[in-house]
Amino acid sequence: MFKRTITFIHRVLHVIFITTAFTTTTTTTTTTTTTTTTTTTTTTTTTTTTTTTAAAAFSVTTRDTPRTP
Repeated sequence: MFKRTITFIHRVLHVIFITTAFTTTTTTTTTTTTTTTTTTTTTTTTTTTTTTTAAAAFSVTTRDTPRTP
């Protein structure tokens, strides 16, 4: 009877270890986070050139009488 009990326990432990060895699952989770930031700067330069021309002051005199040839 003692030998039967030992054999039974041995078989039960054998089944437990065999089934656990083949059903072990390892799960690995990898999380990758990528952040991309793009900054665009646009600079517009406007150049305005103003040219002022001052007219020369001319004195125009008119004659009341026409010129005689």
